[in-house]
Amino acid sequence: MLYVDIPAPSDISALATFRGEGCVSIYLRTTPVTPQAQGDPIELKNLARRAAEQLQAAGTDKRSCAAIADQLDDLVDDNEFWRFQAHSLAIFVTPQNLRTFRLPNALQPLVIVSDRFHVKPLLRSVSFPQSCYVLALAQKSVRVVEVSPDLPSTAIHVEGMPEDAGRSVQGAAEAGDWPRSPRPRLRASAGARGAGWPSGRIQAAEGQKVLLRQFARQVDKALRPLVTEAAFRWCWQRPNRWRPLIDR
Repeated sequence: MLYVDIPAPSDISALATFRGEGCVSIYLRTTPVTPQAQGDPIELKNLARRAAEQLQAAGTDKRSCAAIADQLDDLVDDNEFWRFQAHSLAIFVTPQNLRTFRLPNALQPLVIVSDRFHVKPLLRSVSFPQSCYVLALAQKSVRVVEVSPDLPSTAIHVEGMPEDAGRSVQGAAEAGDWPRSPRPRLRASAGARGAGWPSGRIQAAEGQKVLLRQFARQVDKALRPLVTEAAFRWCWQRPNRWRPLIDR
């Protein structure tokens, strides 16, 4: 799993417009595989030494140099922080403050000391999607899979996600019965023509569409905490045609 802190546009703006003495920008490669992460803080220590040399060469006063070095040393010694990383780490430090961003893309190691921060390497992280969720939706199963560029895909547990269409829709039989007949088989309690369903439409091909729309709405409801935009609106517009998900 990638632990990322993608900078928001406001973060980029704040960093890009900041001006002050002793602005240090550090980028380094990291690994999301915790057992292999022992070398990451060592790499930062080496880059921090390079930053100290550049600060001294720029004539930065000793107090500011010491304040920056102390903050970077604190980060080097923070074992818990290094357990949860992505593919790169961006560090922006002044004598008063230090900010970090864990990034999904692999960046080249870099140290720059100036009167402003070097934010150009950050732009790719906010310009291109680095991961996505795949909804594998069928009548008999529902899965949500997280896909990232450099790690194996992982199935995500979504609270409240229905198991399949048949069990999730009130009054309908198992979804396995649906493909064999245009009429979804209703449980006995549903009664005759559309009984138990206010619209009276739960019959034949139209009934199948109505049941699938209900199933799709339940899936959408479960996905809302995970997906912030209505990316699955297609579900109840054309629930028996799964192609729109691929097209979008």
